[in-house]
Parts: sequence; C-alpha cells; structure tokens
Amino acid sequence: RKYVYIYETRTGAEVHRLADHLEPEHLEFLPYHMLLASIGHSGYLKYIDVSMGKSISQHRVGPTACLSQNAHSAVLASGQNNGVVSFWSPAQSAPLAKLLCHRGSLAALCFSQDGNFFIS
Repeated sequence: RKYVYIYETRTGAEVHRLADHLEPEHLEFLPYHMLLASIGHSGYLKYIDVSMGKSISQHRVGPTACLSQNAHSAVLASGQNNGVVSFWSPAQSAPLAKLLCHRGSLAALCFSQDGNFFIS
C-alpha cells in the first residue's frame, strides 16, 4: 500500500520495491517500452523502467481521479478532479495537450482499441 512492488510471476519473488512511488493510486504498464507509470497521492506522475528498476521521469500533475493509456502511442491521459484531461509522454516535461472535458470530476477514461478515439 505504501510502495509499488514488482514480483517475478514464476517464483513469486520480489524483484523491485519502488520506494519513489509513494502511496500509488493509479498504475499503467507500457509493455512495448517496459515502463511502469504511477500517480500517487502526492500528485506526481512517475515513470520507471521495470527492466532496470530505475526512474525515468516525473511530472507534477496534481490530484488525479483516473489514468488511462493509449496502447498505440503510449500516451497517458490523466483526469483531474476539475474536469481537465492532460495527455503525457515520458519524454516531455509539460503535458502534450490539455482538454477541459467536464465541469466536474472525471470518473473514468479510456481509449478505443484502434487508439483513434478518447472516451471520458
């Protein structure tokens, strides 16, 4: 609950304890890049290379209600409590785009299977 843990599936052995990722609320795995993204209670989006257990980047996103990944582009969408959706890439320090989608808090986000549509 306090940290993110990565386990070996065959043996169940703990491989990494990610002490940087405090109180994670949302997790997304980017399989083609071998990156794990998390947003914790502190409001930071953090990317870690799971093959090495090393931090790649982190961005201040603020309180986040939901997180989703576009499987085709590996862009993450974070939905804030004020109705704003921000799109993130680990290579950029600022959001790729911000949209005011709703007047209130977002409950869920998702992308279509082909990656062309975003649903909130």
